[in-house]
Amino acid sequence: MKLEKDTTILHYKILSEIGKGGMGEVWLAQDGCVRSPRVSTGFRNKNGALRFNSLTV
Repeated sequence: MKLEKDTTILHYKILSEIGKGGMGEVWLAQDGCVRSPRVSTGFRNKNGALRFNSLTV
């Protein structure tokens, strides 16, 4: 699956790509389940597995 701006995965909306390298890709995403201002970083490893971490802004 190609990730692009405005793609939604579960309750995360992709905002932009932060970077990529040998370990995978890192994305900035907005968590749609949280009412307070937060963003999430999403990491996709070289095998394609996705993991998101929500951060308070």
